[in-house]
Amino acid sequence: MSEEEDDDLEQLIALAESGDAEAQNELGTLYALGDSVDQDYKKAMHFYMAAAEQELDVAQLNVAGMYARGYGVKKDFTKMIEWLQKAADQNLAVAHYNLGTIYVEGSYGVKQDLEKAFNFFMKAAEQGYPYAQYDLALMYQEGEYVEKDYEEALKWHLKAAENDVADAQYCVATYYACGIGIEEDYQKAFEWCLKAAEQGHHEAQFHVGLLLTGEYPGIEKNEQEAKKWFIESAKQGNVQAEERLKEMTLE
Repeated sequence: MSEEEDDDLEQLIALAESGDAEAQNELGTLYALGDSVDQDYKKAMHFYMAAAEQELDVAQLNVAGMYARGYGVKKDFTKMIEWLQKAADQNLAVAHYNLGTIYVEGSYGVKQDLEKAFNFFMKAAEQGYPYAQYDLALMYQEGEYVEKDYEEALKWHLKAAENDVADAQYCVATYYACGIGIEEDYQKAFEWCLKAAEQGHHEAQFHVGLLLTGEYPGIEKNEQEAKKWFIESAKQGNVQAEERLKEMTLE
C-alpha cells in the first residue's frame, strides 16, 4: 500500500473503533475480502455485527450473508433469516428480494410460502430492484399465488428489461412476437431479443438468428447476421441453433 492508502486505512480503523457504523461496515468488508488487510472472517463478522447492531441496513445484510456461508461464525440459517428480516424492516430492497427468493423456493429450512414471496418481491420491485421485478413478472405470468395476468406480467417484465435483465428482455420479446397481453409486433420483438442476445442469452441469440432469416414480417432478411447469432447460440449448447446451422450448410 502507498503511504496515502495506509493513512486512509488507519483513519478508517480509528473511525470504526470509535463506533462509526459506516466505517465498521466498510472495515468489515475489507477483512472479508482481504483488501488492504489480511483476510480475517472473524474480524469481518465483528465489525459487521457492530454496525448491524446500530441498525445499519447494509451491515445487517452482510451479517446475514456471514451466517449463510459460515464465515467467521457457525453457519446458522435461522439467524441469517432474522438478520435479513431486520434489513427488510428498514426497507432495504435487496433484503426483500432475498427473502422473497427464500420463500418462493422453500429453502434454508423455511417452508415455501408464495404469499410471503409475492409480498417481498413486490416491495423490492417497487423500489426498482430489477431481479425482483422479473420474479414478480413470473408470478403473474405463471399464476403463482396471484391470478394469471399477462398484462401485469408484461408491465413488470418491461421494468426489469429496462434495467438490463436479459431474461426479462427475452420474455418481453416473446410477448411481442406472440401477441401476449399486447399487439403482435415483430420489430419490437426483434429489438428486445437483440438486447438479450447481446448479453449472452442463448435462447435470445437463437431467436435473433431466426428473426433474421426473412421468415417474419417487418424484419429484413440478413443470412450472414442470422448465421452469426446461430453460431453464438450453438456455442452455448443450443440444439436448435446447431440444427439451423446444419440446414444452412446444406443449402
